[in-house]
This record gives sequence, C-alpha cells and structure tokens, in this order.
Amino acid sequence: MLAGLLTLATGCSEEDYSELTSSQKLEIVKSDVNFSAEASQGVIEVKTDRILNATSSEEWCTTSISGNIVTVHVESLIAREGRSALITLSDGVKKAQVTVHQAGIIWGLQGEKLYFVPAEANEVQIPAKISCEYDTDFSAPSWMNGELKDDIYTVSIGQNTGELRSGSITFKSVLGDKKYTFVQLGPHGYTGTYTAKYERPIGTNAKEREECVQSGVRLTRDDDNPALYYFEDLSRIKGVKVPLVYDENKRIMKIGNTTFVDMIVDESGNLHEMRAITVAQGKSGLIATSYLAKYEIVFSIEWNEATSNLSMNMIDTGEWKNYTQIAFQLSLFKEGSTINGANNEGFTDAFYFFTMNKD
Repeated sequence: MLAGLLTLATGCSEEDYSELTSSQKLEIVKSDVNFSAEASQGVIEVKTDRILNATSSEEWCTTSISGNIVTVHVESLIAREGRSALITLSDGVKKAQVTVHQAGIIWGLQGEKLYFVPAEANEVQIPAKISCEYDTDFSAPSWMNGELKDDIYTVSIGQNTGELRSGSITFKSVLGDKKYTFVQLGPHGYTGTYTAKYERPIGTNAKEREECVQSGVRLTRDDDNPALYYFEDLSRIKGVKVPLVYDENKRIMKIGNTTFVDMIVDESGNLHEMRAITVAQGKSGLIATSYLAKYEIVFSIEWNEATSNLSMNMIDTGEWKNYTQIAFQLSLFKEGSTINGANNEGFTDAFYFFTMNKD
C-alpha cells in the first residue's frame, strides 16, 4: 500500500501541461520572452479574472505580477551558448507554461589579423557581429579611428607622408580580446635600407657554406613603375640592380628565373650577362640549379609584430617537383649564349636561406 502511494505522489509531481484540455488551459494573450544576452525584461499577458501565480524553473529568470500581466526578468548572459527557462502559470483553476529563450553573446569579428595599406588615406572594413558591450584600444589614435555600423567595423586610416608605420586596434569584451594590426606604407612603398642574412658557399662546394650578415642593402623603386623594385648593393659587383616585381594581392616580390639583371664588362672589355637563377635541394640532399623560367624566385613580405619590423624572406614556390627552393644566385653568362650550366662563366653570387630585415 505504501509503495502504491509513493508511485501516485511521483506521478502527480510531473504533470504534462501539453495534455491539458482547452478548459484546463490558461489563454495566453501575449508573450514577449525571447531575449538577447543583455539583462532585460518582457511580458506575458494572460486572460483570467482570478489571482494569477507564476514561477520560474531557473534562478536567472524571475517574475513579477500585476493583475493579469506577468513581467519576466532575465539576468545578463556572459556566454556564447543560449539558455532557456520555463515559466509556470496558474490561476487556481487553469494552468499554462511558457518557455523563455535567451540568446548567447554574439562576438563575431572576422577579417585578417594583419593588413598592409598604401600611403593614401583609406578605409578597411572588418565584418563584425557584436551583441555585447566592448571597448576598442587604438595604439595609434592620431592616424587611426573606427566605427561600427550595420555589422561592419570601418577602420579609417589617415594619409602617411613619412616612413612606413604600424598601428593596431584591439577589441575587448568579456569573451576575450581580438587584435588587428595595420602596416601603412610611406609614399615610397617598401624602399629603404635593409640588413640581409644568408649562407654563402665556401669555394665551389655548395654544400659547405658560411653565414653572412650584409648591412647596407638598399631596396629602391622605379620612378615610372611603382610595382618594380630593385635590390641594390647586394651583389659583390658594384652598381648591379636586381629587378623585383611586386604583387600587391599576394604581398610578395619576385624575380623570373633566368631574368636578365645587368650587362657586366670585364677588365678585357668582354661582355657578360648577369642573370638570376634559382637553386633547390632534393630529398636525397642533392643541390640543383634550374634554368627553367617557370621556377620563379619569390620573396614574401612579412611583419614581425613583436619587433615592429618588416622583412623579406625567400620562399619555396612549391612548383619544382621533388625539390625545395632554398637559394638564388646571380651568375654570369657569355653574352648572347644559351642560359644553362655549360655556359655559366664561373662567377656567382649565391644567397642560401635569404632573409632581409628593414633597418
């Protein structure tokens, strides 16, 4: 008998409100209880002429009653995932339940972590869906500011009439921080004085190399073509200008393999063609030189945020099957000759694992 009473008591405590008949249900006239993550309130209006009672299933969701109006209060939610509570209503005769939904914080900042921008005044648009309070910290407020409008945060950057400069904006909220860095070029782009680091072969054995640090390497730009740059004072032969083509979309500079660099005149008056040649290492350790034009010599342009320093580093293009490009060289060939190993006239400036940092 006792077991039967316990079973009956348990069954009564788990009433299924969805199975109430129309004569048992309270009529909900209005329900406005879908909330964003901020602390807020909404109302449930009930049709009844009796004293109304309301309870909530969750501590963060509370109720207050005035006549047949139930005001639902929710606390702020500091999480990305939303949550729900159940409001139980009764006037002593009829009953109803209403589910309260609260959405989590929207903290969606997209875009790139690093932007390179030209010297002219311009804007960068960052997609930003934000539903919580946040702060912005500008490291260079004198020439950078921003505004959020229609899910787009627009960063406005002033004109730069001086040297290359960098600044950042950090978005801060209860869910964490997100930082964007902007490197703005000066009127002369990437030009300036750099320090190059590389390995140079000892003698004729390319596998035996010594480390070299070469200061005073200049990166200059063509007066008529802003996408054409030059390495100057890099070669051991004075006056050599190595041409590089700038690709703004990929943020790289490149030299076509076997590209003509300069015409060199020796002491006897003989002419020699200096050309840029790529060098790679195979899986077996073999070092090979290619004279195929399709294997470009490519330098990535990078920014070291820790040191606020610009660098150019030779990278592997991935096009040379079974080989990894690790070097380039400036080699002399007889004027008008076919560009291959047999016609290399002996002089070579070789640069293995080449990097160059702006002074």
